[in-house]
Amino acid sequence: MIIITAEAWRLAAVFLGIALLLSFYALYRARLQSRALQEKFFKLAASANLYIFEYDIRKDELQLSAPCAELFGLPVCVPNYMEQAKKNSDRHQARAAAYFDAAMARQTGQVKLRIPLSDNSIGVFQVSNEFSYDQQGQLESIIGLFADVTAEFRHQEKLTVKAQVDALTKVYNSGTVRRMMADAITVAPVGTAALLILDVDHFKGVNDSLGHQSGDRVLQIVARSIKSVLRCSDIVGRLGGDEFCVYLAELPSYEFACEVCGRINHAVIEDTMRAEIPMKITVSIGGTVLRDVDDFEAAYARADLSLYEAKKLGRNTFVVVR
Repeated sequence: MIIITAEAWRLAAVFLGIALLLSFYALYRARLQSRALQEKFFKLAASANLYIFEYDIRKDELQLSAPCAELFGLPVCVPNYMEQAKKNSDRHQARAAAYFDAAMARQTGQVKLRIPLSDNSIGVFQVSNEFSYDQQGQLESIIGLFADVTAEFRHQEKLTVKAQVDALTKVYNSGTVRRMMADAITVAPVGTAALLILDVDHFKGVNDSLGHQSGDRVLQIVARSIKSVLRCSDIVGRLGGDEFCVYLAELPSYEFACEVCGRINHAVIEDTMRAEIPMKITVSIGGTVLRDVDDFEAAYARADLSLYEAKKLGRNTFVVVR
């Protein structure tokens, strides 16, 4: 069952209102050709804090509502707009021209632009526009609106992240990390990535001796330890229980994969000791370098066998196969 949130309904209402507003203005503007009407409309837009613009193609003139002009640091009227945009050497105005170029393109209804705000934060704006034609069918003006959807975008972003992240360890959850790794393995050239599987040695004993609350804390520390030795391009997730997986992207060498495993082993011991966990906590790691026609399941099966071999060697170590 699909659940539509209040935020989604509000966003849909905003976009519908924007579309109707632009359509009505384009219709009356085309019929009346009235500069007075335009001025009244832009005053209304200013009072409602709407980021509206109109580009008159024949005059090459860009008109902006006061909020829109303030947003982009431009005057409310920019004569010879296209001419100025082409030869503009001012970095700020050139960037503003790029935003208006995007806003005046056809089919902009689904376009979102990230625009710097005066407080140095980044705003997210949905772009909508309407094309006005003369009686001969020639395009004469473009009316557009930047709708500030920053709050809605941030809220949706938080929901997306929450759906992808394991609540306890704050790394990717099982479904997300499996999907991400499957996609990455599909496009990775042979030998340029590695998959690691690791779990906490004797984790059942940790839970039995220290309790499940301490066990959860151990998992949190292990997740942080893993992340602390990885690069930004690598992927880490929790597959379930005490089992984690790591995808090493852009692998420079087999030796590098082994070095990462050694650093993880060391980091887990150091971090859990620093956290005063009253038991020695170690992890065993199994890994494989990706081979030709690999998929996630095939790579996982080899890494899992390597993990078994690491446990046979006495745990707190790693085995990585080429």
